[in-house]
Order: sequence, then structure tokens, then C-alpha cells
Amino acid sequence: MKKLLVLLVFLSLVLSACGDNSDDVDASGDDAEEVTEKQSEMTEKATLNYLEQITYRYLKGSDLENGSFEQKSELNAAMARCDAIVEEIEEKYSVEDPLPSKIINLSKKVKDASQEILDGNYETNYDNAVLIGEELGEISKTYLDGELPPTAKFMIN
Repeated sequence: MKKLLVLLVFLSLVLSACGDNSDDVDASGDDAEEVTEKQSEMTEKATLNYLEQITYRYLKGSDLENGSFEQKSELNAAMARCDAIVEEIEEKYSVEDPLPSKIINLSKKVKDASQEILDGNYETNYDNAVLIGEELGEISKTYLDGELPPTAKFMIN
């Protein structure tokens, strides 16, 4: 038992000595933040991932009983996820490029459609779903050789 205690103390001393010393001075002398370069292209995998994250909660929420707690929870989560995706895309990619711009546009449509359902405006649900489906289909055909996100593919079949 004593050997184990000594070993633990020794390991903690070694690990603390190897730790990050935040008091180190930058070798360049600047305290400026590192500027990250935006990626030039979004991969197919990243595109499919973004599309899945944008549409998953919306599709799940719009399939639930109108006005139910579960539906409201899913749609609120969909709106929050859309905001997070837009923020991430704006950080990583140039929004002037067509694909990031289209994904941001899709995200805004999903967010608006979710808000309309939350506001009790169920009459526009079908029309909004068609607009979202068209936008999703266009992105899929143009950039993913027709491949759809798993949830959208499941809902269609």
C-alpha cells in the first residue's frame, strides 16, 4: 500500500512538471490571436453531416403531434442547432462560396418553418416542408451525387 502511495505521488510530480506553463512568453513577442484561415472547400462528408444536423430535429419534430411538448422540444432544439451550424460554417468557410451559402439558406428555412409550427401556424407546414425538401434536393443533386442525409432518406422511404 505504501509503495502504491509513493508511486502515485511520484507520478503526480512528474505529470505536473510536464504540464503546460501558461506564463511562457510568446517567442515572437506578439500577444495577437492566431488567425485561422478559412477552408476553401467543404467535403462531401462535412456537407452531409451539416445537412443531417440541420434537418434531423425538424423532421422528427414535424412528425410529432402538433402542439405537444415533445414537438416543441424538438423544434426548439432544431432552431438552436441551425444557429450553431450557421455559426460554425461562417467560422470555417467563406459564405460567398455557393455551397456554404446554400446550407446557411437551408438552415434559415428550417429555422423559420420550425418557428411557424411553434407559433401554431400549422397551415404552412406542408408548403414549408416542400421548400425545405426542394432546397435539400438541390444541394444533394449538385454537391452529393443525389445522396441524402440518413434521416431524410428514412422519412422518404
